[in-house]
Amino acid sequence: MAQCAAPLQICAVKVTKLASNGAPDPGESSIYVSDNFVTLNRQVQREDGQRIQLNSGCGKPIVDFRDCDRNTGVTLTAGLGVLDFELLALLTGSTLIVETEEALGLAMPALDSPCPTGVGIEAWVKAVSGGAQILHPVTGELAWFRFVWPRVTWSYDGDLSFQGDQANPTGLRGVVSENAAWGTGPDADLPVFTGPELIYLDDDTNFPTVECEYQALAS
Repeated sequence: MAQCAAPLQICAVKVTKLASNGAPDPGESSIYVSDNFVTLNRQVQREDGQRIQLNSGCGKPIVDFRDCDRNTGVTLTAGLGVLDFELLALLTGSTLIVETEEALGLAMPALDSPCPTGVGIEAWVKAVSGGAQILHPVTGELAWFRFVWPRVTWSYDGDLSFQGDQANPTGLRGVVSENAAWGTGPDADLPVFTGPELIYLDDDTNFPTVECEYQALAS
């Protein structure tokens, strides 16, 4: 049965550190789950299909071929509502400043730094129909759209302004890549896919634990 539900509200984002080959990288500080994203937007870049036409000298169409339009890339933009040093370090490759085991600062990467390895991104968005979140058709639990981007390289984006009458999120921009080494994800609970994005109808049992600190990923 088709599930006719709309995605509504970004409630959790899980960030997974990747090894140089693109696989989830086990370690004590490899996972971060946040519910402080104010916005998360996805844009698909597209290239028009080539059109080839040929007419006779009398104006009769001989060839009229149109190739299909093709997706050429996926870009994410996000607004993070808090200055979370550990999360931003994991996302952007910034240097975390730690004193007595407490994260107290963040140093932006040098302007000539090489591109970071990137991170895996999973986002949980309510699956809503009418005025309520739907139930998962298999488990009967509350259903979530789980958006998965298997490798994203992030950079800071836009202005960070300080005003007396307005709060402003930290802007981020991420470039998505395909990543065969992602496999079934860090928790081995996702279908295998080869493209830059997966949208999967999941339920409450796989909703991640939100913490304001790193989480471990077992090997």
